[in-house]
Amino acid sequence: MNLEELKQGLKSGKKIRIKGYVKPQNRYRLSDEVVDVEIDTQLPTYDILKRQSLNELKRKPLSEVIRIGKKKGASKEDSEKAYRELTESLSGGSSSSRFSGSEYESVAPYVNMNTDTGDIYFMGKKLKENVISSSTYKEKNSRPKTLVKNELRKNLPNNVSVWKVNVDDLDKVEFV
Repeated sequence: MNLEELKQGLKSGKKIRIKGYVKPQNRYRLSDEVVDVEIDTQLPTYDILKRQSLNELKRKPLSEVIRIGKKKGASKEDSEKAYRELTESLSGGSSSSRFSGSEYESVAPYVNMNTDTGDIYFMGKKLKENVISSSTYKEKNSRPKTLVKNELRKNLPNNVSVWKVNVDDLDKVEFV
């Protein structure tokens, strides 16, 4: 696939599969992990996603937040504080894109290319992931309040991820 075929496919609203995507080693992933990942980049604006997430979070009863906190080892106060902080963060003003510099060119909504490096960044919702080569992970030592926030954040509409593919590796990208 070339860049023009990518633009045309994205314009027609197709979902993307990246074959053999390498999740690089980081401080928690002790080695590279290779996956096939299916993503949806056909999303409303991020501000709309934030608003949808805030509404969804506000509909969640506090009793459910406290129940999640108990499962994560958090006190009632920490659970309430996690909920309050997450709600406040979603209530903030509009968010600026990390791809707004002059070195980035928009290929399609939620798809940007760094013109200096040729890296293409796909932002979207992960629909499916098939692990080809797994990695071992270091134990995280997160505080209970953080665990509650992560659990609350996990399925919200604004929970999007970014995948980077170099323009020379577009043969790994296909439409589904």
